[in-house]
Amino acid sequence: MAEKAPVVAPLELARWRWREVRRFLDQPESFDPDAALEVLEEFPLLRAHLRELYAQDPEAALRLAQEILAERERLLAAGFLVPETAEALLA
Repeated sequence: MAEKAPVVAPLELARWRWREVRRFLDQPESFDPDAALEVLEEFPLLRAHLRELYAQDPEAALRLAQEILAERERLLAAGFLVPETAEALLA
């Protein structure tokens, strides 16, 4: 019988992706161009994890969305497409 891989909770996935984005914002020079592009391209996955989390734990999703929106100006300056509200971020 095949063993199932452990399922990672949406909160953990969202936090992990957010940590990578923050690391990129704080130290963009430590990312080669391909890695930087990967972080940008995977931002929609962070939003998908947030939506999944919202279905399970709306309060946790809103807290993380607010944390992300607090960095909106830096995210926009780095090329991320970030909506203006938590509701739009979670949509």
